[in-house]
Amino acid sequence: MKRRLKVTVNGEEFDVIVEESGEEVATTPSPTAPARAESTQRPKPRAVPQPDPEPEPEPEPEPEPEPEITSGGRGDTEITAPLSGTIKSVKVQIGAKVTSGETVLTLEALKLENEIISPVDGTIASVEVSDGQNVESGQLLVTINSA
Repeated sequence: MKRRLKVTVNGEEFDVIVEESGEEVATTPSPTAPARAESTQRPKPRAVPQPDPEPEPEPEPEPEPEPEITSGGRGDTEITAPLSGTIKSVKVQIGAKVTSGETVLTLEALKLENEIISPVDGTIASVEVSDGQNVESGQLLVTINSA
């Protein structure tokens, strides 16, 4: 069983998690200084264990953004990076025929591989990136002359 405790040491607070193992542990009393009758110091209050807070739910993964598509440039359709990442593999070459929905490259972002697909049927006019290249969100990746 895990318990979350707030501990104060030398005036500094620490938030700690303690797990009970269920094993008996032999303890040896620690030597203490003899009490002085004239001491006016009060012992510092000990931290009171607090109940475990409710665990926060795992955040929902965000849906994969679609590549932005604009007209103009070398081909009449541009495909730009939907988010920053690294190009894992370029699957097309200049002059290759592609169909709408066909994967043109794979972009790794946030430890996930994202397939970037052609939004139109056509011919690859330019490939602006290469395998292993880092790209920024919105950067031009590929242009296509639509059929």
